[in-house]
Amino acid sequence: MSGNLIKYSAITTKVRAMQSHLLTSDDFKKLSNMETTTEFIAYLKKHPGYASFFASFDEQRLHRGEIERILSDTIFFDYAKIYRFASLEQRKILDIYLSYFEIKVLKECLQYIFHKERISEPPRFKPHISSHFNLNVEALTDSKTMDEFISNLRNTEYHSLFLKLQNSSSKSLFDYQIQLDIYYFQKIWGIAKRKLRGTNSNVLSSLIGKEIDLLNILWVYRFKKYYKVNSTDINSCMIPIHYKLSKSDLTKLIETNSLDDFLKAFESTYYYKTNKLEEMSIEDLYYKILQKAYKTSKVKNPSSIAPIVYYLFLKSQQIDRLTTALECVRYNLEPNETLKYVLQ
Repeated sequence: MSGNLIKYSAITTKVRAMQSHLLTSDDFKKLSNMETTTEFIAYLKKHPGYASFFASFDEQRLHRGEIERILSDTIFFDYAKIYRFASLEQRKILDIYLSYFEIKVLKECLQYIFHKERISEPPRFKPHISSHFNLNVEALTDSKTMDEFISNLRNTEYHSLFLKLQNSSSKSLFDYQIQLDIYYFQKIWGIAKRKLRGTNSNVLSSLIGKEIDLLNILWVYRFKKYYKVNSTDINSCMIPIHYKLSKSDLTKLIETNSLDDFLKAFESTYYYKTNKLEEMSIEDLYYKILQKAYKTSKVKNPSSIAPIVYYLFLKSQQIDRLTTALECVRYNLEPNETLKYVLQ
């Protein structure tokens, strides 16, 4: 333990300092009272966690897409800052999360290819971000068709995945995105279980396993609530890994005939039994349970990767909440309504 304490003391101190620059509930209350997106960005320009990212931009000229791009970039910049501070051993663990950013790039490129009539220009990624990836980002963002996109993935780990999908009957944007998610979680689960050792393996296996379970639950719920999808098609969209949600429990959820039946079946799962979920939606429980898992892991394993991944989780959630708050301001929602979405 003392060895791990020495190994992680410097980087966890760095992460604590970064965490102190996250927005607080009071910040979100102030942002929810903004009347325009210009005021919203002006506030962020004065906040220590975001000032440097918006400093060179005129808030009067920024449009929605640019703002969301800047906010999204902040996660990678924080990751890169932690990575530079990490030891060689710690970097090997942090490399797991590089796939997360690569897949974000691929998804944005796919969005443009499928919906370029509604998206004015292809996504652009700053050179000092894209240089970290094992992708030809410039070629991918310039791709106009799926054939061109897949060709530009040649000699990457994603090429065979897209070739397989291109030769199947399921080739919608959703199909590509869901298979990228499945690929990502299978990859990082395998690394956590087989390539890591000791506390770090246990920490990441637990967190990744819970996220996989909860995503599968959330996806089944959304299929049942919003779409008419048969059990076979739902099953093809599931991440084929089971942590605390057994295969039989997942099958029961998939095979329910109504939303009410789904919710009843959910009550027999580990996640319902071990959490107080009264009057909480499935969407809410996904975030609440994950947040609790990351926080508990950080407290129990302070001299490990846990505090680092907890920070990255918090930052990712904060960007989601900021994006939601920005949309609420754009559409002139009342502050109290906005807070319902961002202070859950």
